[in-house]
Amino acid sequence: MRSVFRFEDGTAILDTDTDSCLYASRRGLDPAHRQGIDVYMHLTKGGKRVFYKYGWSLYENVEDYIQVISEEKAREILESKLPWMSKEDIEVVRQVFQDFGVETA
Repeated sequence: MRSVFRFEDGTAILDTDTDSCLYASRRGLDPAHRQGIDVYMHLTKGGKRVFYKYGWSLYENVEDYIQVISEEKAREILESKLPWMSKEDIEVVRQVFQDFGVETA
């Protein structure tokens, strides 16, 4: 899915086919996996990181959407998904958030 995002410094084309997917919800026929939210990061030509969530559904008459979110919100969503992430998934997220998944006292 693609969407144009305009911000102070310019425009970015957010594209779930080319941007970095930080978390992809499971998809399947089980009702628990028929809709979900994926988290992506787009890197602008100027080096700015734009985080967004992609809401998708396998149900008819439910529109997919892209919504730009703050870095803090992206991290919050990713941390809520930590129990379901594989070690490989966590390593992908750590390329963006170095301390991701590290418990602090």
